[in-house]
Amino acid sequence: MPPKKVLFLCTGNYYRSRFAEELFNHLAEQKGLAITADSAGLKVAESRTVNLGTFSKHSYTALQRRRIIPRNDLREPRQLDPREISPDTLAIALSESEHQPIFQQLHPELLDRIRFWRVEDLNLESAQNAIEQIERNVRQLIDEL
Repeated sequence: MPPKKVLFLCTGNYYRSRFAEELFNHLAEQKGLAITADSAGLKVAESRTVNLGTFSKHSYTALQRRRIIPRNDLREPRQLDPREISPDTLAIALSESEHQPIFQQLHPELLDRIRFWRVEDLNLESAQNAIEQIERNVRQLIDEL
């Protein structure tokens, strides 16, 4: 049975997960899929010192280039509530190397319910490459669903 919701997860819920959420919702609507995406962060409070504002300029610019108007760009980044990862939710953490250890530390009981991608943050990957990788993964996910 297909999931009812997709939940994209990254560290600060500011850049990668927000772009994935907006892109997924846009493409799912175009395809007529009855699945929506949301996003959350694993360590939002710790990320606020470097993530200024509500939404990354990299994500915003990438969406503009694709002629997608973000729906939730004014929403503050939000912390994951582990109860959101329910059996009818497909939870995707954007970086296996970064996020698997966080889950191991904070929510080890959820590890087997998380799908991990390999999209690194700006300290390891350029915004352009990361955005392109997220887009490929989201498009593949849309086709899968």
